[in-house]
Amino acid sequence: MGRVVSKVIGFILVLLQLIMSVVFCGFLLISNYLTMDWMLIVALILLILVLLNLIFQRWRVTGMIGKLLAVVLCAVLGYGCYILFNTNAALDKITADADGYKEVNQMNIYVLNEDEAMTVEDAASYTFGILGSMDRENTDYTVSELESSIGKSLTLKEYEDMTSLADGLYAKEVGAVIINEAYASVLEDTEGYEDFHDKVRTLISVKRQTSTKPAESTISAKDIVTKPFILYLSGCDQSGKITTRGRSDVNILAVVNPKTKQILLLSTPRDYYVELSIAKGQMKDKLTHAGIYGIDVSMDTLGNLYDVDVDLYFKVNFTGFKEVIDALGGIEVDSDVAFTAGTNASSQSAGNTYSFTKGINKLDGDAALAFARERHAFASGDNQRGKNQMKVIAGVVKKMQSTALLTNYAQIMDSVSESFETNMSTSQIQALVKMQLADMSGWDIVSQAVTGTGDSTKVYSSPKLNHYVMIPDEESVAEAKAMIKKVQDGESLSEKSEDTEE
Repeated sequence: MGRVVSKVIGFILVLLQLIMSVVFCGFLLISNYLTMDWMLIVALILLILVLLNLIFQRWRVTGMIGKLLAVVLCAVLGYGCYILFNTNAALDKITADADGYKEVNQMNIYVLNEDEAMTVEDAASYTFGILGSMDRENTDYTVSELESSIGKSLTLKEYEDMTSLADGLYAKEVGAVIINEAYASVLEDTEGYEDFHDKVRTLISVKRQTSTKPAESTISAKDIVTKPFILYLSGCDQSGKITTRGRSDVNILAVVNPKTKQILLLSTPRDYYVELSIAKGQMKDKLTHAGIYGIDVSMDTLGNLYDVDVDLYFKVNFTGFKEVIDALGGIEVDSDVAFTAGTNASSQSAGNTYSFTKGINKLDGDAALAFARERHAFASGDNQRGKNQMKVIAGVVKKMQSTALLTNYAQIMDSVSESFETNMSTSQIQALVKMQLADMSGWDIVSQAVTGTGDSTKVYSSPKLNHYVMIPDEESVAEAKAMIKKVQDGESLSEKSEDTEE
């Protein structure tokens, strides 16, 4: 009787093993990470294990081994399904649909802190200050929404730039102002206006969505594994949702040749003094300000700088990125020098300073963010910051290759889905993963950064006052262009940076 019960239990476990094998293969098929040859191999191996386990149940000793094997395999396959499900869910959140990724313009209606108005209805009789030409489409949309909400037309007063608009509010020429939250960040970057958000409060926010260009309109999932492409890696500085427009503190072009397995990581300082693609020959601006006009402007601006087409982007919210680092249990970075981050005024106001030693530093999310953002501690400023940002990225990639990825997988995927976005489609990413799993060959990754010298001058986004900028070193830009062409042409990069050699 006991032997019959044992066999029944064994057959039930084998049946569960078969069901879990079918479910796992189903997840693999939907995920589309493996070629059909590999799919058949995995399915065949799982079927053989089921048949062997079924045969094992005929005998007592092998039956016990088979029962244990079935339990272990069910657990492993169940966890595999769990990982694939979470991965696919995260990809669905961060990738673009057929119309491109949705970018959010958050338009804020500001009043002075001491103003009595608590709602937009309270301010209905105010004169509203707006920008006369800049961001007019979003401003007009916001005005229309407000007028529909309060049931009357607004009185408007136009200003030519953001500092004049802020001055008009401070002087009470207007009772409220309408400013794109992304544009307001430029005020904080302007001497004398760093405390703008401390002097005002938001009555209401109006959000307007626009779509970025879908990546598959320029390169298909089939071509992305055979033709060179350029991916813009943008590290944004806003504290809100990743979809909200904002300045880009990290600007890295990943030039990828999938045939030769070469990647050039080209870092451009945030304060690089360049012509924005929307400026049309007018005054130049800091590269970081391109992000307030949309990520397409950042890509086009970098494309114009290096004479290339930049069609793909991967955007990281560095404020949310620290959650990924914490979920990984921290990372290690190799600092070139000892320094203290958070010595500038804005960091002090946040109440955080961090000290780093030369060599290996173990960092949690907050410390890693401070390490990646600091520039005032270095004589080379943004040049060193660009190197440090790539060190943080390298530290995350290295930690993800450890067991920390498996033990904290769900938390990491949750963080990724809230901190990343891309105009790449799921099928493009799947094609790249499938290519890598098919050959498992290594990549030759080379890091390079363009340089420049610090200066102070007026900028397109705020033309009345001087801003700190970095005047490009034309020789370093020319060298970067030559390296990009080499990668695209399939030539080997003979010169490697110190980061790569490490």
